[in-house]
Amino acid sequence: MFNRALGFVLVCLLAASSAFAHSAGVEAQLQARLVVLQADGKESYRAADTAGPGAVVDYQVTYSNRTGAPVAHVLATLPIPAGAMVYLPSSAKPVQVLTSIDGTTFAPTPLRRTVVNAQGASVTQIVPVSEYRFLRWDLGTLAAGASSIVSARMKVIDADTAASVSTTTNNTDSAVSGARK
Repeated sequence: MFNRALGFVLVCLLAASSAFAHSAGVEAQLQARLVVLQADGKESYRAADTAGPGAVVDYQVTYSNRTGAPVAHVLATLPIPAGAMVYLPSSAKPVQVLTSIDGTTFAPTPLRRTVVNAQGASVTQIVPVSEYRFLRWDLGTLAAGASSIVSARMKVIDADTAASVSTTTNNTDSAVSGARK
C-alpha cells in the first residue's frame, strides 16, 4: 500500500507549486527522512520508506538554479497534508517561514484569525498548528548555479498511513515562484 501521507505531500508539492511555476530553470528536489531518537538521546535519520502514526518526518527541499542567470523572487512552498500530518512548530529552517491555512494568504507564525464569540464580540484567536496547510520561504534571488535548502518536520497523525512510499522527487520548474503572493 502506498504511504498516503508521504505520497500526498509529494502530490501536493507538485500541484500547489505548479500554480507558482514562473521561474524556468529552477529545480526542486524533495527528500523525506524519518527522524529516529537513539537511546542516548541523539537523533539519527533513515529513509522514510515507512512511517506510522507518531513518526516524525523531516522534509528537505533543495532549490537549484540550473540557468546561467540569477532567478529573482523564488518562493519555496511545502504543503502539509490535512488529516495525515501536522507541522511541528519551530522546526522550519530557515526559521523565517510563513504559514497558511489556504495556500493563498501567508503570514508569520503563530497564525491568527478573528472569530465572533458567544457574546457576539469579535475576538482574535491563535490558529491551531493542526490547521496549517502550507509553509513558505522567500528565497529571494538564486544566483546562477546556486542552491538553497529549506526543511521542516511533520508528525504522522493518521493511523492509515503506515506503508511503503517513494519519498524523493526531482522536479524541474514546478516548485518555485517567480512572483510574490
